[in-house]
Amino acid sequence: MRHLLVFAAMIVFVSSARSQNAAAIQIQKQFDAAKPDANRLAFYSLDWAMNLKDAKARAAKEHRPILIILNTNITAGTNFFSGHT
Repeated sequence: MRHLLVFAAMIVFVSSARSQNAAAIQIQKQFDAAKPDANRLAFYSLDWAMNLKDAKARAAKEHRPILIILNTNITAGTNFFSGHT
């Protein structure tokens, strides 16, 4: 009788683990679907200069214009360098 109870408990445990695994897989699929793709994150992977002096030197060397984005980040503004908004 004791073996039967242990066997029944093992079946319940395995069934529970499978359902938890299925739920975890479903959550992972939803997470992956919601993640932005590389095209949407391209802005954050640009090679930004951290100060105007470096930007001027690089712009002169590469014959390119300078785009300046001023960010104080005082009240949870957008932090372009870390990608957090």
